[in-house]
Amino acid sequence: FLKDTPVSVERQAERDQALMGLAQISLEAKRETEAETWLAQVGAGDQQLRARSIRAAILGRKGQIAQGRDLIRSTRAVNPKQVRERTLAEVQFLRQFKLWQSAYDTLTEAVQALEDEDDEELSYELAMATEKVGRFEQAEALLRELIERNPRFHHAYNALGFSLADRNVRLTEAKQLIIKALTFAPEDPFITDSLGWVEFRLGNFNSALTVLEKA
Repeated sequence: FLKDTPVSVERQAERDQALMGLAQISLEAKRETEAETWLAQVGAGDQQLRARSIRAAILGRKGQIAQGRDLIRSTRAVNPKQVRERTLAEVQFLRQFKLWQSAYDTLTEAVQALEDEDDEELSYELAMATEKVGRFEQAEALLRELIERNPRFHHAYNALGFSLADRNVRLTEAKQLIIKALTFAPEDPFITDSLGWVEFRLGNFNSALTVLEKA
């Protein structure tokens, strides 16, 4: 079944799924070289980007960052949706290895290519990368723009509130932003954690402890 023989599209999809399963078993057993062997056999179907992203991470852990990134970037993309997915995979890889400037450059190019189109996820990722490279005012502007476009986009409220708390500035506003995020996602542990952090920054240590334990 897994031998290199001509197969139909449906059969190829089944084969790729099996290869991904074998790779997962190898990874769980900490046999990364074996996992790479399975992943390298995945064809140019729906599983290819995921397979290459996993292979890229393995290469990155070996110090082969450029090779890992090139592997993702060379993945075939024939429509805007696939280009977007490839960009997000590349950014996730860059984030994993804390290559914030490269992530920022990649996302800036991707968002600029959208022209007048809105893509909340790409814009949000750009804001996060912008904050990581120390461009705090620009990051804040991007997050506020996201909130203006979609007042229910709770990730933007949380990100902006956490950024302010992390820099220990405008803490009252930071708390208000995080509480606003919680009105949309009250059970989100990451937002709850942000609230604990801002309570700590405000000197409300008992409240901070209670909130962080809940998170």
